[in-house]
Amino acid sequence: MRISRLHILAIVCASLQVHLAPAQVFDPMNYNATGDGKTDDTNAIRAALAAARDNNGGRVLFDSQYIFLTGCFNVTSNIILDVRGTILASQNSSGYVRVQPLPWYGGGQDAQMTGELDRQSLVHSYYESNITITGGGTIDGQGEVWWNCSRYNFQGEPCNGASRPELIMFTHTTDVKIYDITLKNSPSWTLHLANCTDVHIYNTTVLAPSNSHNTDGFDIDCSVNVLLENSYYSGGDDAIAVKSGIDYLGRTFGRTTENVMVRNMSIGTSHGLSIGSEMSGGVRNITFKDIFVNGSAAGPRIKSQRGRGGTC
Repeated sequence: MRISRLHILAIVCASLQVHLAPAQVFDPMNYNATGDGKTDDTNAIRAALAAARDNNGGRVLFDSQYIFLTGCFNVTSNIILDVRGTILASQNSSGYVRVQPLPWYGGGQDAQMTGELDRQSLVHSYYESNITITGGGTIDGQGEVWWNCSRYNFQGEPCNGASRPELIMFTHTTDVKIYDITLKNSPSWTLHLANCTDVHIYNTTVLAPSNSHNTDGFDIDCSVNVLLENSYYSGGDDAIAVKSGIDYLGRTFGRTTENVMVRNMSIGTSHGLSIGSEMSGGVRNITFKDIFVNGSAAGPRIKSQRGRGGTC
């Protein structure tokens, strides 16, 4: 089916309802965080998120006067990450647990079919629903220590045989809202929607140096009903990448990415607005509209290679 104006309006209205709804506040500072940008606050952040989960949701507040240094953490259903200050990703590889790669990628984004493990993203969800990230603050991946750790050199530090962590990865998740946030210096892909449904992203800025490796902005992967608008990207790889799995793994998983609208965007340095290269599950009904591109290596770009192609 074609994505309709009514469906887009429904996504927008849902995001407004979550934004306006009152929610109990869970502050990591109340769980022994320091917020000094130097002390590891992972346990405090996880404790605040666990309390919100046990409450069946709530607003986890990262106050504007603090910088929270952290390893990876999970976000569960009905939670608003209210990031008014800065979340600073740990550069210590031990801060990111090793996980099995997505079934439609097999060996992991870096390892690419070699059977190695991924590292969990800094911000992660798995089979959840109704999650919002907002607040006007920044999530900084401090990715510079990871960028040379590519699939050709992932056995050394800091990867030690596992893929680089992404900044945000939502997997098998529905009803996602991301707005009024800056995402910067991801170790790998910045925002990865993996088999997600009903997603609205707007007023989001993604930044990374132009020579940073694989710092995609918005990876829409095996996902359906996605509206991305009024946002900015400048970095070292694809501004937007529409994907659906690699080789026979993507074809076996069989999840087509479809009903995607990308509009009113501004793009700086990048590798363009890409469909592919991993698209073995197929793509359908993808619209790029009213997009300003300046300093990019490409504009709209359909790319694939032998074995990775699907159907459009």
